[in-house]
Order: sequence, then structure tokens, then C-alpha cells
Amino acid sequence: MSKPAEKLNHLRLTAETKEAAKKNELVTFDKWVPAYKMANSKQTKFNWLVDGLFPRTGLAVVYGSPDTGKSTLLRQLCLCVVASNDWVGFKTKPEHKRAAYISTEDDKESLNVMLPKQVKAMKKNMQYDKVHSHNVHFLFQAGDVLKELTTLLETGHKFDLIIIDCFSDIFTLNNSQANQVRVFLSNFHDLARTYETLIIFNHHSKKETENKIPHKNNVSGVGIVSKSRIAMEFRKDPLESHKRHLCVVKGNYLEDKMKENSFCLDFTSGFHFELLKEHSKPFESLVLEPEERENIDENIYNYVEKNDQVKAAEYFEKSQPTISRAVTRHKDVLLKRKE
Repeated sequence: MSKPAEKLNHLRLTAETKEAAKKNELVTFDKWVPAYKMANSKQTKFNWLVDGLFPRTGLAVVYGSPDTGKSTLLRQLCLCVVASNDWVGFKTKPEHKRAAYISTEDDKESLNVMLPKQVKAMKKNMQYDKVHSHNVHFLFQAGDVLKELTTLLETGHKFDLIIIDCFSDIFTLNNSQANQVRVFLSNFHDLARTYETLIIFNHHSKKETENKIPHKNNVSGVGIVSKSRIAMEFRKDPLESHKRHLCVVKGNYLEDKMKENSFCLDFTSGFHFELLKEHSKPFESLVLEPEERENIDENIYNYVEKNDQVKAAEYFEKSQPTISRAVTRHKDVLLKRKE
């Protein structure tokens, strides 16, 4: 074949290849994104709902022991997002200023009492107008949560944030089976991506985890952390009852230093959390030494001997299960001393 003929043949084949590639891209790869488009993207920063902490879309989980204030913390997040206010020291970046809260633990009557107090506490600490509360929508006694959320989002209203409080009430299967949890959460993950929103689950930690260093393995069950883009453990300070610690135990795209030290919060008012920057602690320091733990257990035991566990829970500002475990531990210590 002559050189001119070869050149013509090459041009013909090139044209056919381009045409085939064009058809292929339109038909076969309509859901695929070519690497060159991402490589040439002008985006230089991640899209955050809460700057440097919560992403704009996806799944997240906040977990901890009972009576730490997790629900109050997450309601505060909703109220801050719709008002574009900072949340415990972090800047919020809402696009729609709208949030939804599914409450399976606190009923409407309870929130009729608590929410006004929480809004009042917020107004003392930041600019907040009652009109913002119109953009936080609550749902109680939800049956099929996924169906309820799908119906809500299909209305066309855009939501920056959805809180599901709590996970164990809507997941009725065995949470120790990772595959079951992942399949269940995949539906919520798809929903979050489709409607470009962030869904945060309020969840429980395992028993006795207050005596362990904050870690993603402290969450009750399996699978929920691996499916979440960010996971936080929320716990009380071991010595100062008015303080709480927000601990990032998993965070895609977050710096390692954010997963080594807690964000210490003040909860003196009982209705509003404030960041205490100077009181941030390494995770290791949130666990008491055995001697310190024994002293606290002994104080609780002695108080219960004179009163009861209900009064002890109020006096020490701890949950009744925590009081019960402290009493049991000290009883074991007393038995060992007699041996």
C-alpha cells in the first residue's frame, strides 16, 4: 500500500474510532465520569456542611452512652444550620437553611417543653430569630423512615441536614451482622446522594466503653461506622460532670490530629453546648486510672447505701446503668478484699 493510501486508511480508521468512542460514551458510559474531567476540575476544596467536620452529603454517626446529651447536641446542630450560625465553634455552610429531625425517643410533648428552652439558650449565645425554627421539621413515631424521607424529599424541598434519632429504633434486625447493617444503610446512602443532603444517625455505644479510649469499635453493633463518612463518639468528662467530649474516631479527608484530641464542650446550662478550646484533651486522658475509678466507685457505692440508685444518678449526674455498674464494681472490690 502506498504512503498516501496508508495515510487515508489511517484517517478513516481514526474517524471510525472517534465515532465509535463517541457512541460508546453516550450509550455505555453515560453514568461514568472520565478521569480527565476530574483532573481538570477547578474545585480545590471539599464541600462542607460544617466546615472541616461534616461533609455536605453522605452518612454520619454520633454515638455515646445514655444521658450524655446527644439528642440536645444534634438538635442544636439543626438549629444552627438553618440560621447559618456556628455550631460548637465550627462554621456552618448551609445552602437551603432547612433541616429535618426524626425523633423516635423524645415525643412531641417532651420537645414542647425542651425545645423552647434550647432556643432561648441559643438566643443568649448567638443571633437567632424564632423564624429560623420554621425551617426545622420534626417527625415523631415514624413507621417506615426511609419511605417517609423519600416522600418528604420528593416534594422538591431541599434539606441540608437530616437527623435520625435513633438508629436502634429504626433498624430492627441483628446489628451484629455487618452485611445486614450495610444493606440497610445503602438505601439511606443512595437517598443522601440523590438529594444531596447529609444524614446523621444518633446511636448508642457499647456498655462499659466509658472506661475505654474513644474508638470506632466502641459503637454498638457493626457496619454503621464503615458506611459513614464521619463517626464521632460523644462522652462525659470522667471528673467534671458539666463537660462533654466530642471525639472524631473516623473522618474521611480529615487530618489525623483531629482524630487524636477531643473537642471539649461546656454543658452547664443543660440546654446549650459551648466549645471550650483550652480544655481539649488527648483521647488517652479521657480514661481514668484504676485508682481514680475505684475512688469514684466507692463514693457512689457509699451514697447508694444511704439513699438509692435513682437519687445517686441525680446527685452524680450519671445514668442509672452507670451508677449500677459502679456499685457492682465496688462490690467486687470488697469481696476481693475479704478473700
